[in-house]
Amino acid sequence: MVFLFNFYDNEWKFIASFVNAWDFKMRILIFVVCLALAGCYPIHDESNCQDEIILSKNSPDGQFTATAALRSCGSTTSIAKIIYLKKINTKTNEEDKYGERIFVTTAEVEPSFQWQNDLLIINSPKLRNDIFISKDEWKNIKIIYAQ
Repeated sequence: MVFLFNFYDNEWKFIASFVNAWDFKMRILIFVVCLALAGCYPIHDESNCQDEIILSKNSPDGQFTATAALRSCGSTTSIAKIIYLKKINTKTNEEDKYGERIFVTTAEVEPSFQWQNDLLIINSPKLRNDIFISKDEWKNIKIIYAQ
């Protein structure tokens, strides 16, 4: 009877040690995943990004500014091409100093646009895999896309 009790006692110790080892491995895995996610944070934070303005034009009525920029966030990310719209003479903070993003792509072309009254024509297709934002309207500005 003592032998049987020792057998079950050892079996429980084995099971307990297996559970503890599995628990330890899961903790390590969770730690590594959290560390990896934290390492990617600056990409989303945009604090390491550099903007290069390549084109800026006021609307014909002088109320709005459209700005095209190249955004580089480091060698491990694609350069984003962004077009912003902003109402002239509105106060903005550092985060949105160029206005609101209306078009964002990582395509290998420089963004370009032109104004026609209250219509902004962006020289790009509207839908593609490398286009992330393509708005049709912003405030009272209509936006169309042309090849």
